Amino acid sequence: MNGAASTPAEASPGWCEVCLKDMQTLVALEEHRRGKKHLRKAVGDRKARLIHERVQALSESERHNVLRGERSLLGIATRLRRGGQRVVVLLGAGVSTSAGIPDYRGGSGVYSTAAGRGAFSSGGFKADPAAFWALIRQTCSPLRRVEPTVTHRFLTTLHRRGLLQRVYTQNVDGLERAAGVPDDKLVCCHGSLGSARCSSCGAAADAAEGFSMRAGAPCCVACGQAVRPDIVFFDEPLPQRFHELKGADLAACTLLVVAGTSLSVYPFAGLLDECSLTTPRLLINREASGPFLRPDAAAHAYRDVLWLGECDAGVSCLARMLGWEEGAEEE
Repeated sequence: MNGAASTPAEASPGWCEVCLKDMQTLVALEEHRRGKKHLRKAVGDRKARLIHERVQALSESERHNVLRGERSLLGIATRLRRGGQRVVVLLGAGVSTSAGIPDYRGGSGVYSTAAGRGAFSSGGFKADPAAFWALIRQTCSPLRRVEPTVTHRFLTTLHRRGLLQRVYTQNVDGLERAAGVPDDKLVCCHGSLGSARCSSCGAAADAAEGFSMRAGAPCCVACGQAVRPDIVFFDEPLPQRFHELKGADLAACTLLVVAGTSLSVYPFAGLLDECSLTTPRLLINREASGPFLRPDAAAHAYRDVLWLGECDAGVSCLARMLGWEEGAEEE
């Protein structure tokens, strides 16, 4: 009787400690997010003023020549037909929803719950690696048979036609690569589920092992600690490749295509402001976001085009205007 009675008393503090740590992690994440949001707003306001001044310095003819007065999908297609274009594409989770992968911030997305948001932090993973792996297996396991979408195949078409400068993707599902986009044309801003490493010693690990397990977290063969996929958690910096390439890519960019993103996650969303003021910007998305919330009232009214709807529908419409069949690729 005494032995039986002592078990809950001994287990209870440990359980409470875990709950407390989880709560502290969530609180710290929220405070960090709010602090960054205020700082980002101040920086954003200053940047907006500077951009507005630079836009005002452009002549009327310079602004008109960007899309030649046709601020629409047709204007974008006409621009692409001019030849010599260097297209930079920014992708968010919305481009993969038609493949059956849930939007991160949608009603059924990974980030729609506090548990999901907490799991995708380095602290959350450290506190409960098994919970993270259970969540990632359920939502976006690369072992599921998932095919690239119309939008992904369009990227390959751009590449084979010699128009693609680079694809910057927030997605970790690897569908860009599966569609045929070469690695040198791809920047996985938030990492990839296709590879893994030890969370402690950093040794390379087999990602497939973690996704094939029924429960628990895979362990490093070198040190025995938990293995994690090569993705970027909330509180971690973006890969060096992102910082190395973005400056030259956005300087060379003559058309910026943005698809399936809320443009709320930085520094990814900041790429939008790094291209030339004479570079047109197209957003294909279910809803307006970022500077496209008020495209007609903003300083960029001469170059911003908003197409509302599903990504595949918008891309298909653009392909038809270009005379490219869906998924067509030039050899």
